[in-house]
Amino acid sequence: MKKIVTIFLLILPVVAFARFEPVIKDIDEFFAGKSGYIIEVTSGEVYTDLTAADGAYPGKIYNVYRESEVIKHPITGEVLGKKKEKIGKIKIDKLFEKYSTADIVSREKPFKKADLVMVNPPFDVSVTFVNFGQRLQLLLKQEMSGAKNIRISENPEYGIKFSQDKQGGITADIYANQQEIRSFYYADIAATAESGKSSTVDLLRSSPIDAEYKSISVGNIYKDNFDYIVAAGDEQIDIYKFEAKGFARADEIKGDFDEIVSVEVADLNKNGHDEIYVSNISNTRSIKSMIFEYSAEEGRFKLLKSDIPFLFRTGLVNDEKKIFCQRVSYKGEYYGNIYEYAFDAGFHRGESIPNTSEFGVFGFGMGNIDGDEKLEQFYVDDDYNLEIYESGKKIYESNVRFGDTPNYFVISEEIKQKLSSEDYADKPFELAKYKNYLKGRVFVTKDKVLYMIKNKPFASFLPNFDKFTDSQFGGYKWEGNMLRRVWESDVFKPVIVDYYLQERFGKVYVFLLRTYSGGLFDGEKSELIYMEIK
Repeated sequence: MKKIVTIFLLILPVVAFARFEPVIKDIDEFFAGKSGYIIEVTSGEVYTDLTAADGAYPGKIYNVYRESEVIKHPITGEVLGKKKEKIGKIKIDKLFEKYSTADIVSREKPFKKADLVMVNPPFDVSVTFVNFGQRLQLLLKQEMSGAKNIRISENPEYGIKFSQDKQGGITADIYANQQEIRSFYYADIAATAESGKSSTVDLLRSSPIDAEYKSISVGNIYKDNFDYIVAAGDEQIDIYKFEAKGFARADEIKGDFDEIVSVEVADLNKNGHDEIYVSNISNTRSIKSMIFEYSAEEGRFKLLKSDIPFLFRTGLVNDEKKIFCQRVSYKGEYYGNIYEYAFDAGFHRGESIPNTSEFGVFGFGMGNIDGDEKLEQFYVDDDYNLEIYESGKKIYESNVRFGDTPNYFVISEEIKQKLSSEDYADKPFELAKYKNYLKGRVFVTKDKVLYMIKNKPFASFLPNFDKFTDSQFGGYKWEGNMLRRVWESDVFKPVIVDYYLQERFGKVYVFLLRTYSGGLFDGEKSELIYMEIK
């Protein structure tokens, strides 16, 4: 059984609630319903001046009131209204352009012309969602809690179904007696004022975590339709459940970890939930990576395969998740092409990716950004310039640094000892080339936007000086043989060390891992950050 203990606080941005204001406003006004009057009475039914435009529909029940003398303020003489006596109920039968007919449900006195008909909210409703993430469901429900005329209930009179299309538009269908009585549609309510621009429409940050993580990945780990963040330090892997209102530590993976480089998730064996791919350096200073998967039957994570001689990295290739892998020599040098990892009656190295022998798996990505039939290859070089290749030919190199992170790995025991020795401070340039940095991920979404991190070094001219001042995450499009920025996050103070991206329902969801010093006596801290981008 999974034991879930909530340890984080929720920080809700005001903008997240405001985005649903027009949706809830219209629904609330519909349920308020306009009052009307009886305009004719027969032996078995009555006629009212209510129409569909007033919120009336077949089956809707109204109370009938008899108005009497005027109520006046005793001091000012202002007319405050009329006394009302409830004398029965009617149910709308048929709607016409300017009137409606209704059946008599009950009456204590004979109805007459000019008797008032009205409803008395709030009404009990149930709520269902189609193509909504857990976070958006929570925000919409919280916005509904401020409505005057409806309340979410387990014994509802009405049902409301919210659906989100691929363009970000929202449909709200209202049901009574399993029949649709009204439908509202809202084109992308998160759209920015400037057409074509993206924006951050939601942001959530965890409270400080007493751990120094270096890598995260996000997926469906337990086959329960929730997103889980897999966070790894050097020798630990913790699982956090994204509960929409915050993050909760849910589990851990226990394994023979010596030095974890990174964690990745993907469902390569196609059994409905993700495996966890752990890149690990053993004490023998060789790559011995592992694959884990949660077993519901055993209530624990099972080791599916170990001693894998590859480093793993996730690639998002036009919204298709892939696991890339590559070998590393005992000196820490990448060698051979990068491969796709695969499952076919077992996990194994799959097809080679051509023209990648000069790249490292960290800082590598693929995707189609120019609209032709060929996939471009992306690589963050050792100077942290983003290079773009097509058919093995470099077609672009950025003049902006991308993908810097403070984390690295070293295979050679000799070099590792030198890095930790007192002589290291005197020979930074000599030893810099032996550090293999965990260059940032390269994600390409299906709308051909490339997402990457920009960490600003404190002193970029000093090798191995792994300190940063600012961090930003951004999206870029290929236009006119150049990358044009279409969105960029706010600045986070140091430092974003890893990130993961998902694309759903026409929106992009980003999870960031930030680490920072908690002070002399408080150690290193980590923070999880969630952003929704449109």
